[in-house]
Amino acid sequence: MSVAGGGDREPRASGPTLRDRYLHSPARYLAEQEIRAFLAGPARGLRVWDLGSGLSPTARSGGEVLSLDRDPDARPAIVADLERLPFAPRALEAALLVAVLEHVDRPAAVIAELARALAPGAPLYVWVPFLHEVHLFPVDRWRFTPDGIRELLEDAGFTMHSCGPGRLSGIGTVLAHLYRFVWPPTGPAFPLRLAGFAIVERLRVLDRLAPALAWPIGTSWIGRR
Repeated sequence: MSVAGGGDREPRASGPTLRDRYLHSPARYLAEQEIRAFLAGPARGLRVWDLGSGLSPTARSGGEVLSLDRDPDARPAIVADLERLPFAPRALEAALLVAVLEHVDRPAAVIAELARALAPGAPLYVWVPFLHEVHLFPVDRWRFTPDGIRELLEDAGFTMHSCGPGRLSGIGTVLAHLYRFVWPPTGPAFPLRLAGFAIVERLRVLDRLAPALAWPIGTSWIGRR
C-alpha cells in the first residue's frame, strides 16, 4: 500500500499479477479491491490524487490517478509534504490516503490540510492499519481503531459514507495475513509458501466465530468533504 514519503518499494518491470500481490500480502490485496471499487464508484470520472503514494500499484495505474509524495525517489507527479499541499483551496476533485497516517508526524494536521484542499462534496478513501506489522518508511508511529479514524475525519468536517474493516477482519484473515512471514517470498522455499497459503486460506472460515470489528487488520473510511 501507499505511504507518506516512502511507499512500497517493489518496482517490477512487468508488474505483479493479482496472485503475486495476494501472496505478498492478503491484506493489501483485499484493500486494493476496495480501492478499485472506490475508483469505479464514487470517484468515477474524477481526477484522483493518491497522496503519500510511494511506488504503490494505485499510483502506477495511470488514467486519472495522480501521485504525490515527499520522497522524490518515489517518482511522484508532485513532490510535496502532506501538511503543505501545493493546491489552492477546494482544488482537488477526489483523493486516496492509503496506509499514510501511521507514518506522519501529526495525523490531524494532515487531515486538516486535506480538508482545505478538497472541493466540497469531493470523495475520499482512507485506509489505516490496526493489527498490522510495523513498517518503517522511515518511521511507523500510529495505529487507528474504526472509532478513532471516524472521529479524526468528522472533526475536520468530513461526512462519512462507510467505515469499517470490510473483508480485512476476523481470526482467519489475520492468520492468513501473518502467514507470509513464515516463509520468504522468493527462493527455494517458495513452493512451501504456496502450499501453506492453500491451507491457511481455509482458516478464514474462523472469521465467522468473532465479530467483524474485533480483529481488524485495518479500517477503510469512505466519505466526502
